[in-house]
Amino acid sequence: MQAHDARGQRSHSYSLGLLAAAVSTVFTMASPLAAQDNPDLLVDRVEVRPDSVVIRVGQRAHVEILALDAAGSVVEGADLLGSAGGAEIGYDPVTSEVVGLVPGTTTVGGRIRRPVPEGPGFQTIRGRGTVTVLPLPVSSIELSHAPERMFEGTHSRLRASAHSAERERQDVRVGWTSVNPEVVSISPGGAAHAVSIGRATLTATAGDISRKVEVEVAENPIASLLIAPREATARVGDVLRLEVVALDGQGSVVEGIDPAWTWSGLGSQPYDALLLESDRPSEAIIVPNEAGPYSVSASVGSFSASIEFEVVDRPHRRQVRRIAHSMPPTGQVTTDLWVFEGTDGRDYTYTGTFSGGLLYAWDVTDPSQPVITDSLTIDGRRVNDVKINHDATLAVVTSENAPTRRNGITLVDITEPAHPKKITHFTENLTGGIHNAWIEGDLVYAVN
Repeated sequence: MQAHDARGQRSHSYSLGLLAAAVSTVFTMASPLAAQDNPDLLVDRVEVRPDSVVIRVGQRAHVEILALDAAGSVVEGADLLGSAGGAEIGYDPVTSEVVGLVPGTTTVGGRIRRPVPEGPGFQTIRGRGTVTVLPLPVSSIELSHAPERMFEGTHSRLRASAHSAERERQDVRVGWTSVNPEVVSISPGGAAHAVSIGRATLTATAGDISRKVEVEVAENPIASLLIAPREATARVGDVLRLEVVALDGQGSVVEGIDPAWTWSGLGSQPYDALLLESDRPSEAIIVPNEAGPYSVSASVGSFSASIEFEVVDRPHRRQVRRIAHSMPPTGQVTTDLWVFEGTDGRDYTYTGTFSGGLLYAWDVTDPSQPVITDSLTIDGRRVNDVKINHDATLAVVTSENAPTRRNGITLVDITEPAHPKKITHFTENLTGGIHNAWIEGDLVYAVN
């Protein structure tokens, strides 16, 4: 059986697939497909050459994805679909090149959907190779907390991170040493102790890169500590910000302290809280996750201060009742949704579909009678997340499993919210598929 398009030329394999489906009820009466009708029938295997590639971030490598017959010869005209497995690489099928994007190991491969000669259906033939992307070498060390002055008898946690020319190397540990341990001693992890008055040189090292920090140890003027506010109340999940203040013998504030913060529960029941770092060492951020009495303490050298406070449960949850239930006309399972007030003053809900490649716009101004006002085709079988900007003029729709393997985000004009219009489909560095997204001003944060 030979299929032709409008110009009399042989169509691609997917056209044959549609034709086969259309005549499936009488397929036994048709003639078997021949190799000259569809070169996919000659394909015995799919190979990736080379089958293993190691490159660094930013480097390119030539990788061929080939459809071969039983003799190992390339089958010309085969409907071969190439794909890159993850966000680690980009793949250009025109130049047959992969480029390293982020460190990690992923796959590159291809597939043929070969028609079954004697009946309906397809046999999928796949080939796959691996690509390992190595990070760029460490080129610098950045300091996030390294005080130039400490008081005798106090402690401080120095923090540093290793960076390549392209990004932070979180897999590389920065180690610390002290040239003058009799003045300032420091652990490999950065815990420094001001032993005596004087000057010390501390060194941070990551691979072949090092960075020096000069620290002065001064006489300790601290006479007392206090935490503000002195009284606090909170609900479970609230964010509390506490400040420690150091005073000298005359009651003046001592600047430049680096306290150690701790928390504890004062009752017998289980307690849980998050103690978060602040941009200012003198501040503590604590988020209690259980109700009950808590104590938070700050210490600087031999001095300490603490505060106790009560955490209460949040208000009880309200009851939720179903007002209406509606389904897309295709019967597709819906994915994420977003409810918002449109620029026309009416209420809308946008929903994606699990495998339908569609975004539906619903008018829910009357929540008891949701009405579909329009739909929009998205280049991705799974339409995941729908997010609306603050002005309700722009929507970002994420997607996965595009037939072209060019996944990404779709920007949608919703100035007429009942009838959303596609602006563009952005795929650069997002071809592995995007699940969630957030809009902040002119920025879109996309998560694979």
